[in-house]
Amino acid sequence: MLLMGMAVEAALKAILVAKDRDLVGQQRISNAIGNHHLRRLWDLAGLGKVHCRQEDSLLDRLENCAVIFGRYPVSMRASDMAKMRRSSFQGQLHFEQIARLWARIEKHVKQILPEQVNATAEA
Repeated sequence: MLLMGMAVEAALKAILVAKDRDLVGQQRISNAIGNHHLRRLWDLAGLGKVHCRQEDSLLDRLENCAVIFGRYPVSMRASDMAKMRRSSFQGQLHFEQIARLWARIEKHVKQILPEQVNATAEA
């Protein structure tokens, strides 16, 4: 789930940068997208509201996996360990929900960037 969280984050940021190249400067990316808040990035990318509480929760959990497990596989604080347990998928991988989220991202990319999608398909 760590990699899926990172993939969703990268895809959302790619959409935002494709729409506004000024988000990437000479030295760093804009603070507007220099975060890991998937629901905020989702909204900024123009994907609309998530369809249900499960999707909303899934974005939160993917965000937590990317942030927590992407930094430290084992935290040094007990309070962080509790957050890790709440954020983990504990055997519930939710592939169908993730596939639906990813399909929405793909559909959105094809709608807002058709010339890039077609150029990539032709190459």
